[in-house]
Amino acid sequence: MNPKSTNAKSTLDILPMEVRQAIMSALSDVRSLISMVLACSAFYQAFNDAQLLITSRVLLNETLSDALSISKLYDHIHYFAADFASKSLACVHDYLFRAVSPAFNEIVEHDIQWGEFRINYADMSDPEDIEPILARGLSSIHSIVLANTYEDRYQLLYPDYPQHADNFLYEALSAANELDDSVYLEEYTTDDELSQIRSPFFQDPDTGPADVWRWAHQEESCDLRQPLREWAYVMWNRSRLDQMNIFQTPWDEPAELTPTHGDVQQRDQRQASLDWRSEIYWGGGRGWWSFEDESRIVWPDRKGVVRHPLKGGQKEVKSLSEARDLILSLKYPSAVDGP
Repeated sequence: MNPKSTNAKSTLDILPMEVRQAIMSALSDVRSLISMVLACSAFYQAFNDAQLLITSRVLLNETLSDALSISKLYDHIHYFAADFASKSLACVHDYLFRAVSPAFNEIVEHDIQWGEFRINYADMSDPEDIEPILARGLSSIHSIVLANTYEDRYQLLYPDYPQHADNFLYEALSAANELDDSVYLEEYTTDDELSQIRSPFFQDPDTGPADVWRWAHQEESCDLRQPLREWAYVMWNRSRLDQMNIFQTPWDEPAELTPTHGDVQQRDQRQASLDWRSEIYWGGGRGWWSFEDESRIVWPDRKGVVRHPLKGGQKEVKSLSEARDLILSLKYPSAVDGP
């Protein structure tokens, strides 16, 4: 057989358009993007359909890689911030993280494409999906918080594919905290404090931030104070801290919660949701979905009216095995020829 006469397509040609675009959007620099676009027609076509979006994503990746690298950002924090001042920066980071997380988690829970890509809920201990959002600035974050509809939040967050950044503020603050040296703050001598604790550039006459930092870290050799950052503990003045009787008792870290039966059920339902949305994705469906409401699934490239993909009405899924059985029974709609 003449190879030129075959209609067989390459693996790249059969990849969905959005997958090819997501691959290009994840590239670290423009030079790599140009090379990929020129490498084969499949990527060239995908790029032409979303030039502005892909180029913007790659430029942001390159900016994060160069200007916000861990080494550079860590050096800046380490140089400018006293120990308690860096905790103030961490409080701001955590606050902004919590501000955008509800909008982000709504899309994680309902978007079919995000389900296929296995995007996880916002996690303070692993914030790489949220960090690029925070890097856009307060104006963008404010717009996300004020968005009233799912569609608006989706467009403001990631209209194409979520970006990841493991080299932004969270990692820099973790690096600035340095390794656990197993030496408690309460064991520091005067000389230790002079050599180990950095002084701020501006000596605030109010001792509240410095005092509460010492109170929180007396029996710690590394920073484990995320619960305290929820109320911005190093950003209060001394008089208010005294009114709250903060210094009357030592701070005890909350005990770790043991997973409950409800937590296990929630985890199983999450896995069932991912499996179900993956099936819908490969059937061509996109958009918003939930177990209770599948009326908002969009079936592209189909003519006329299509049947609902789940026959027999809504069904309550009580376990992962039930969900998988139901997924296997799915029959996706066929196009109904229009005029």
